[in-house]
Amino acid sequence: PPPAVHGGLCDHKQLSKDELITVVNWKLTRGKFRPLMGQVRSNDHSSVASATSSGISLALSSKPRADGSHAKKPIEAITALRGVGPATASAVLAAVRPEAFPFMADEALEAAGCKREYSLAAYLRFAGLMTERATQLGPPWCAERVGQALWTAAMVDAHSLPQAPPSSGRSGGGSPRRTGKAA
Repeated sequence: PPPAVHGGLCDHKQLSKDELITVVNWKLTRGKFRPLMGQVRSNDHSSVASATSSGISLALSSKPRADGSHAKKPIEAITALRGVGPATASAVLAAVRPEAFPFMADEALEAAGCKREYSLAAYLRFAGLMTERATQLGPPWCAERVGQALWTAAMVDAHSLPQAPPSSGRSGGGSPRRTGKAA
């Protein structure tokens, strides 16, 4: 999520309504427009604080699992808000626990071999794949970083940018976009 939101997450472990709107606006710049802002704005301040606090608390106490099941309750807590689906909830949680909660970007979903499906089940599959790949790659990789790498590779392909040569070592390496699968 945008840097302006990190303060609320780090200092208070919850988002204000304005911070949630900032996250939704940021998310809309990274993917397909979906007309949900009216629903997001209809949430009252206390509901936003309560749902995000609950989701973040659950995320902080969850243990990452390769099947993605660790993400179920935190995502459900935040998606209780009107206009907030798994992708928006994942943006909030990626800022708090990047090792366990990758942002559900359309391009990263496709590069991981997943369909563009915006359900809890789809996010759990995606989070599991990103967590598993990060474990295979080892430090400094985390689920969110793997997702960012897939998003970046998709952007390079989409915009026909020149490819960087593969690096040696475990911190970079070849591009997953050739196979279309991250895991």
